[in-house]
Amino acid sequence: MKNNTFYFSHDFNAHNDFKILFLRQQLGMEGYGIYWFLIESLADAGGTLPLKIIPVLSMQMQTNEVKVLAVINEFELFNVVEDRFFSVRLNEHLNKVNNIKSINSEKGKRSAEVRRLNSAGHRLNSGSTADEQRKGKERKEKEIIKGISFSDDRMKVNFPDGTSQKLGESQLSLVNANLTNPGQIVKGLIY
Repeated sequence: MKNNTFYFSHDFNAHNDFKILFLRQQLGMEGYGIYWFLIESLADAGGTLPLKIIPVLSMQMQTNEVKVLAVINEFELFNVVEDRFFSVRLNEHLNKVNNIKSINSEKGKRSAEVRRLNSAGHRLNSGSTADEQRKGKERKEKEIIKGISFSDDRMKVNFPDGTSQKLGESQLSLVNANLTNPGQIVKGLIY
Protein backbone atom coordinates (compact mmCIF):
# COMPACT_ATOMS: atom_id res chain seq x y z
CA MET A 1 0.00 0.00 0.00
CA LYS A 2 1.34 3.42 -0.93
CA ASN A 3 1.93 6.03 1.75
CA ASN A 4 1.43 9.00 -0.54
CA THR A 5 -1.78 9.99 -2.25
CA PHE A 6 -1.40 12.08 -5.35
CA TYR A 7 -4.04 13.98 -7.23
CA PHE A 8 -4.56 15.17 -10.76
CA SER A 9 -6.55 18.03 -12.15
CA HIS A 10 -10.20 17.16 -12.72
CA ASP A 11 -12.20 19.82 -14.52
CA PHE A 12 -15.42 20.45 -12.62
CA ASN A 13 -17.31 20.41 -15.92
CA ALA A 14 -15.67 17.29 -17.41
CA HIS A 15 -19.11 15.71 -17.64
CA ASN A 16 -19.97 18.26 -20.38
CA ASP A 17 -16.95 17.55 -22.60
CA PHE A 18 -18.27 16.40 -25.98
CA LYS A 19 -16.27 13.16 -25.88
CA ILE A 20 -17.66 12.41 -22.42
CA LEU A 21 -21.17 13.30 -23.60
CA PHE A 22 -20.90 10.69 -26.36
CA LEU A 23 -19.55 8.20 -23.84
CA ARG A 24 -22.43 8.86 -21.45
CA GLN A 25 -24.96 8.71 -24.30
CA GLN A 26 -23.70 5.23 -25.29
CA LEU A 27 -22.74 3.69 -21.93
CA GLY A 28 -24.47 5.88 -19.35
CA MET A 29 -22.94 6.66 -16.00
CA GLU A 30 -21.36 3.21 -15.99
CA GLY A 31 -19.19 4.33 -18.91
CA TYR A 32 -18.34 7.53 -17.05
CA GLY A 33 -17.29 5.48 -14.01
CA ILE A 34 -15.21 3.18 -16.21
CA TYR A 35 -13.48 6.24 -17.70
CA TRP A 36 -12.50 7.68 -14.31
CA PHE A 37 -11.44 4.27 -12.98
CA LEU A 38 -9.14 3.92 -16.01
CA ILE A 39 -7.72 7.43 -15.46
CA GLU A 40 -7.02 6.64 -11.79
CA SER A 41 -5.44 3.31 -12.72
CA LEU A 42 -3.25 4.98 -15.34
CA ALA A 43 -2.16 7.67 -12.88
CA ASP A 44 -1.31 5.02 -10.30
CA ALA A 45 0.72 3.11 -12.91
CA GLY A 46 2.69 6.16 -14.06
CA GLY A 47 0.64 6.98 -17.15
CA THR A 48 0.46 3.85 -19.27
CA LEU A 49 -0.95 0.34 -18.94
CA PRO A 50 -0.81 -2.78 -21.11
CA LEU A 51 -4.01 -3.80 -22.87
CA LYS A 52 -3.62 -7.32 -21.46
CA ILE A 53 -4.65 -5.93 -18.05
CA ILE A 54 -8.19 -5.18 -19.31
CA PRO A 55 -9.65 -8.44 -17.91
CA VAL A 56 -8.28 -7.59 -14.44
CA LEU A 57 -9.55 -4.00 -14.60
CA SER A 58 -12.95 -5.25 -15.80
CA MET A 59 -13.14 -7.62 -12.86
CA GLN A 60 -12.19 -4.82 -10.43
CA MET A 61 -14.94 -2.61 -11.88
CA GLN A 62 -17.43 -5.48 -11.94
CA THR A 63 -18.19 -4.93 -15.61
CA ASN A 64 -17.32 -6.70 -18.85
CA GLU A 65 -14.26 -6.33 -21.05
CA VAL A 66 -16.34 -5.18 -24.04
CA LYS A 67 -17.42 -2.02 -22.20
CA VAL A 68 -13.91 -1.25 -20.94
CA LEU A 69 -12.46 -1.72 -24.43
CA ALA A 70 -15.21 0.49 -25.84
CA VAL A 71 -14.29 3.30 -23.43
CA ILE A 72 -10.63 2.95 -24.42
CA ASN A 73 -11.14 2.65 -28.19
CA GLU A 74 -14.38 4.34 -29.21
CA PHE A 75 -14.52 7.86 -27.72
CA GLU A 76 -11.09 9.38 -28.44
CA LEU A 77 -10.41 9.63 -24.70
CA PHE A 78 -7.36 7.34 -24.77
CA ASN A 79 -4.55 6.58 -27.18
CA VAL A 80 -3.47 3.03 -27.98
CA VAL A 81 0.07 2.40 -29.18
CA GLU A 82 1.09 -1.16 -29.85
CA ASP A 83 -0.10 -3.11 -26.80
CA ARG A 84 -0.46 -0.19 -24.34
CA PHE A 85 -2.99 2.59 -23.70
CA PHE A 86 -2.68 6.03 -22.12
CA SER A 87 -4.29 9.45 -21.79
CA VAL A 88 -2.35 12.34 -23.35
CA ARG A 89 -3.87 14.87 -20.95
CA LEU A 90 -3.11 12.76 -17.88
CA ASN A 91 0.48 12.21 -19.03
CA GLU A 92 0.95 15.96 -19.52
CA HIS A 93 -0.19 16.48 -15.93
CA LEU A 94 2.05 13.70 -14.62
CA ASN A 95 5.04 15.24 -16.43
CA LYS A 96 4.33 18.62 -14.79
CA VAL A 97 4.12 16.98 -11.36
CA ASN A 98 7.38 15.09 -11.95
CA ASN A 99 9.12 18.29 -13.09
CA ILE A 100 7.95 20.11 -9.98
CA LYS A 101 9.13 17.23 -7.78
CA SER A 102 12.52 17.29 -9.51
CA ILE A 103 12.88 21.05 -9.04
CA ASN A 104 11.85 20.82 -5.38
CA SER A 105 14.28 17.96 -4.83
CA GLU A 106 17.11 19.99 -6.34
CA LYS A 107 16.19 23.02 -4.21
CA GLY A 108 16.14 20.78 -1.13
CA LYS A 109 19.60 19.44 -1.93
CA ARG A 110 20.93 22.97 -2.37
CA SER A 111 19.36 24.12 0.89
CA ALA A 112 20.86 21.15 2.71
CA GLU A 113 24.26 21.99 1.26
CA VAL A 114 23.94 25.61 2.40
CA ARG A 115 22.93 24.46 5.89
CA ARG A 116 25.88 22.06 5.96
CA LEU A 117 28.30 24.78 4.85
CA ASN A 118 26.84 27.29 7.30
CA SER A 119 27.11 24.72 10.06
CA ALA A 120 30.74 24.09 9.10
CA GLY A 121 31.40 27.83 9.32
CA HIS A 122 29.90 27.95 12.81
CA ARG A 123 31.98 24.96 13.92
CA LEU A 124 35.14 26.86 12.94
CA ASN A 125 34.26 29.42 15.61
CA SER A 126 33.66 26.79 18.29
CA GLY A 127 37.14 27.23 19.78
CA SER A 128 36.52 30.86 20.69
CA THR A 129 35.12 32.11 23.96
CA ALA A 130 31.40 32.60 24.50
CA ASP A 131 31.91 36.38 24.51
CA GLU A 132 33.78 36.25 21.18
CA GLN A 133 31.06 34.04 19.68
CA ARG A 134 28.34 36.43 20.90
CA LYS A 135 30.17 39.43 19.41
CA GLY A 136 30.72 37.54 16.16
CA LYS A 137 27.04 36.64 16.03
CA GLU A 138 26.04 40.25 16.72
CA ARG A 139 28.38 41.43 13.97
CA LYS A 140 26.91 38.93 11.48
CA GLU A 141 23.37 39.90 12.46
CA LYS A 142 24.20 43.56 11.93
CA GLU A 143 25.73 42.82 8.53
CA ILE A 144 22.53 41.13 7.28
CA ILE A 145 20.70 44.40 6.85
CA LYS A 146 19.03 46.42 4.14
CA GLY A 147 21.32 47.99 1.61
CA ILE A 148 23.13 44.81 0.63
CA SER A 149 22.98 44.25 -3.12
CA PHE A 150 24.54 42.19 -5.85
CA SER A 151 26.96 43.85 -8.23
CA ASP A 152 25.91 44.14 -11.86
CA ASP A 153 27.53 40.85 -12.82
CA ARG A 154 26.02 39.07 -9.76
CA MET A 155 29.48 37.67 -8.97
CA LYS A 156 29.89 39.95 -5.95
CA VAL A 157 27.75 41.25 -3.13
CA ASN A 158 28.02 44.91 -2.10
CA PHE A 159 27.71 45.82 1.58
CA PRO A 160 26.45 49.16 2.92
CA ASP A 161 29.91 50.03 4.29
CA GLY A 162 31.27 50.22 0.72
CA THR A 163 33.03 46.86 0.79
CA SER A 164 32.21 44.01 -1.54
CA GLN A 165 32.80 40.30 -1.47
CA LYS A 166 33.23 37.84 -4.30
CA LEU A 167 30.72 34.99 -4.10
CA GLY A 168 31.84 31.40 -3.67
CA GLU A 169 30.72 28.67 -6.07
CA SER A 170 27.83 27.49 -3.89
CA GLN A 171 26.68 31.06 -3.24
CA LEU A 172 26.85 31.85 -6.95
CA SER A 173 24.79 28.78 -7.87
CA LEU A 174 22.16 29.76 -5.28
CA VAL A 175 22.05 33.32 -6.64
CA ASN A 176 21.74 32.14 -10.24
CA ALA A 177 18.93 29.77 -9.27
CA ASN A 178 17.21 32.64 -7.39
CA LEU A 179 17.39 30.64 -4.15
CA THR A 180 19.05 33.41 -2.17
CA ASN A 181 19.04 37.18 -2.01
CA PRO A 182 21.76 39.67 -1.06
CA GLY A 183 20.52 40.00 2.52
CA GLN A 184 21.22 36.31 3.12
CA ILE A 185 24.92 36.64 2.29
CA VAL A 186 27.00 36.99 5.45
CA LYS A 187 30.06 39.21 5.19
CA GLY A 188 33.23 37.15 5.48
CA LEU A 189 31.50 33.81 4.85
CA ILE A 190 32.34 32.46 1.40
CA TYR A 191 31.31 28.99 0.32
